Amino acid sequence: MDKMDFYTEKKWCNRCKKYVFYLMSVKHSYCVECGEPVSIFSEEEKEKFHKLVEKNKYKAS
Repeated sequence: MDKMDFYTEKKWCNRCKKYVFYLMSVKHSYCVECGEPVSIFSEEEKEKFHKLVEKNKYKAS
């Protein structure tokens, strides 16, 4: 996995329908292209993530 830092990190913008660079404030992060609030995952990836967590929820380490 590549090393992440503030200058390369991107979040999902629903308006732009892609991962974008963002500006971070105290409560929210905003797309630098359109100003819309952004999220960590797209809806599709969020669903995949939740399914993976549920699948592995009860497995012992």
